[in-house]
Amino acid sequence: MDNLLNTQKAIAQAFGYGIDKLNDTGTVKFADTLMNMPIDEVQGLMDQLMKGAHKIKVDGLSAKVGMEFIAQMPVAIATIKAYQLAKANGDKTFESSLALETDGKTNGFALKTQLFPFPDEAKHREWSQKAGVLIGEEKIAEAVDGPTAMFEKIDDSYETLIKSDEMPKNMEEMIVKVKKAEAKARRSDKKKASTLQVSDYLSTLAAGKSNSIKPMIENGKVTDEGRNLAKQPFMKDNYGSGKTSLKRGVGVDMSNKFVDAALQGMNGGKKGPEYTIVMEMVGSRMTTEELQTALIHKGAQSVTVDVKTVDGGTMEMRLDRAVAAIYAESYGVAMSEVLDTELSHLHDINNVMNNSFKIMFRLYEKMYDAKVKEATTKGKGRLTVDAETKIIRELANVFPAIQGPLSKGRLDGIAIFDDGNAEGSDKAQTRVKNKGQKSFSVQTVRKKFKEAMSAGSVIPIHFLDGAIMAVMMKDKRFTNVFDALVMSPEDAAAYSVEYNRLFAKFTNEWDLLGAISDALAESIEAAGPKLLAEINKENFELGTGLTSGGGKQMKYWTGKKFEPISLVGYQDKVQEAAVENKKLVDKYRYEDRTTHQMVLGTDGGHTETGNGKLKKDILGSLKEVTETVALTKSIDELNKCKD
Repeated sequence: MDNLLNTQKAIAQAFGYGIDKLNDTGTVKFADTLMNMPIDEVQGLMDQLMKGAHKIKVDGLSAKVGMEFIAQMPVAIATIKAYQLAKANGDKTFESSLALETDGKTNGFALKTQLFPFPDEAKHREWSQKAGVLIGEEKIAEAVDGPTAMFEKIDDSYETLIKSDEMPKNMEEMIVKVKKAEAKARRSDKKKASTLQVSDYLSTLAAGKSNSIKPMIENGKVTDEGRNLAKQPFMKDNYGSGKTSLKRGVGVDMSNKFVDAALQGMNGGKKGPEYTIVMEMVGSRMTTEELQTALIHKGAQSVTVDVKTVDGGTMEMRLDRAVAAIYAESYGVAMSEVLDTELSHLHDINNVMNNSFKIMFRLYEKMYDAKVKEATTKGKGRLTVDAETKIIRELANVFPAIQGPLSKGRLDGIAIFDDGNAEGSDKAQTRVKNKGQKSFSVQTVRKKFKEAMSAGSVIPIHFLDGAIMAVMMKDKRFTNVFDALVMSPEDAAAYSVEYNRLFAKFTNEWDLLGAISDALAESIEAAGPKLLAEINKENFELGTGLTSGGGKQMKYWTGKKFEPISLVGYQDKVQEAAVENKKLVDKYRYEDRTTHQMVLGTDGGHTETGNGKLKKDILGSLKEVTETVALTKSIDELNKCKD
């Protein structure tokens, strides 16, 4: 094996060193120390881990070792032995079966930033860079020392959210924010009896120096606590979760430490603020011993408590939900607001996608039900398998589906649906007699396509992620773990370049919003005026920006108020959005751009040269629209031209 740098990365990774988060200098130092360490000492590090250690330190650098790489450690030790032997014998190569894993930077979000560019140019360049896409000569030049070094200099997605002006920077600011929300709820007769007095519990946590909530920012830097707070909401938001789901998720994630801290107080440890709050909520319902036993053997969900409300009363809740609510109504609400401020454009796109697929399904369902009714009448009350199969085939061209990045049309594209039992089918029973036995009933259940909830904004992105990996797999020797590559260090640089090239190619060429607009238009045209008039007045709920109900005409959110709109009118809105989005994609498509979505130190970059200075300096002509070059080479050439 002659690719020493990537071998060093693989060895460092096997021992828990985060190669995708740190620059090559640290990786080389960590791995070089291991590779030149007496082999019995290297083996000793592994023995430490087998005995339960979670961290190791090598030459001042520490690494957290997770189980995902533990199987690679013996292979890494064997590689170190082979390296040391080759070095002693003066050989320049050695053999190893060690693997290296490299992952993309928030793949789903990265795909969305390039498929749906932010209208605000500065914001688009900023969020693209966080996702590993550098647009323009100036941004590309920032990566001259390698992309991982560059990424260390900028705030990543999680850090950006925590540092947002919308996010309280400490507990005191959070309490002020929560009190404002509580004051508003107190003025509402409907809400005051069911809104928790969260600020009181936060004040207790602040006064008692809580162990369950650590500072989010220290010395101007986002802490691990802050990153962990932002990570799950960011990922869930990317997959279309609503505000309620997001804040509840934050509450559940943060509440585990709270209950653990309370248990420590019951076990004779420090009686911190978490212990105080739990004992206050439980009151006289249970003794401390009973509570401790319940928490250990049955969990917090088995304990009922009384929680303070803003009207001065109390509300009965399960302990796990009460604790989760403290964080959900504080940190959860704050994170939801931050995401809505920073990523409102992507939220709007999510709504357009989900609404469009829901409309397509409603139209399909109406046409399907009409044909089923007709077939059932002809079948004298029975729907045969052949009859239903015929219906499904006849309506295939209006099924809620779009053309995918690898498909020829809608029929082999991306379909968005759920499934379930057809209404009333669980009541269909038939009496059957078996020879020599009494008769018995057989229940017939007919399955039916159902409307998907928010899958319309999620599945196409997953599909694109999978399409890139599917094309990557052709004629290559690697294993994928979702969107990560597990490969030989020898192949790592070339494969990362290829992945980044495909990432750029597909996000440039696949017009997802255009495909949705086209499919929606085809479905509306196939439905006809009578069905459109019927469904326009139907009571059904769609996402933000589009609503219908109570026998009234469907309405569209203009940004200021709801105004009546027809399905045809909404389709026009979707088409307008698709056209504007395509203009933005094309705008950035013809700029110099380097993709480092799949990060691998100084290697792995894919540079596309557009109509900017970078193309003229390097290529000297505009004969080709794109050119693939390694980032380090392109920057070297650029510097020569400037000299």
